[in-house]
Amino acid sequence: HELPAMNGYQFQFIFGKQYQDRLYYGLGFGNDTYRGKLNIDQGSTVERKIQMLPLFGDARYKIAEVGMLGSISASANLGYAPRIGGTYMRGALGKIALNYEHLLADNSFVNIGVGYGAQQFNGLSKQASFTQQQVVINLGLFVK
Repeated sequence: HELPAMNGYQFQFIFGKQYQDRLYYGLGFGNDTYRGKLNIDQGSTVERKIQMLPLFGDARYKIAEVGMLGSISASANLGYAPRIGGTYMRGALGKIALNYEHLLADNSFVNIGVGYGAQQFNGLSKQASFTQQQVVINLGLFVK
């Protein structure tokens, strides 16, 4: 049977390097938490919580300048979350996004974006494996 959708949040830390003027690449790690309801026997539901600690590669490409302080960029990341203990699930992940970056003081940027992602969840013990598609809203801070 089909599992209901979950919602959640991701905290990601990316360490990288800018190459020329338009390309940025790096490696990152995150902490993902997803929550949802699971229907069980005779209409009863239980809360479920899934956590992952992914490692991933990240790439960003500046598409266009917007005024003096802004730019539009495309980003993608691809990675894998290993199983850690009995709490964190494992699985592959990927995400693409379109972002607006706005220059702040001291060469730092605030980043706002929207994108699409897919997350694979490989079960802990008796839990079934499944994949979830995601609509992603990014809010980030880049510090150089």
